[in-house]
Amino acid sequence: MNKWIFLIILLLPPLYIIYMTFRMNKVAREKLSYHSPYVLILGAKLFGDRPSLSLQNRLDVALEYLFSHPESKVIVS
Repeated sequence: MNKWIFLIILLLPPLYIIYMTFRMNKVAREKLSYHSPYVLILGAKLFGDRPSLSLQNRLDVALEYLFSHPESKVIVS
């Protein structure tokens, strides 16, 4: 009995992480089907005047969205 409890406790966190990773990837790939009046770009690290890779990716996606929805307002944190 103790073996099974230990095995469940040992396997549950990695299985949960794998499940959540697949869910996040699925949602990240979905295309937006609605127009949002605002675009929020979350901040990240800057290297002098250059954005980090994560910030650059966020800016690229926001710019792509703004080309197709130029009336949207941008909020950068």
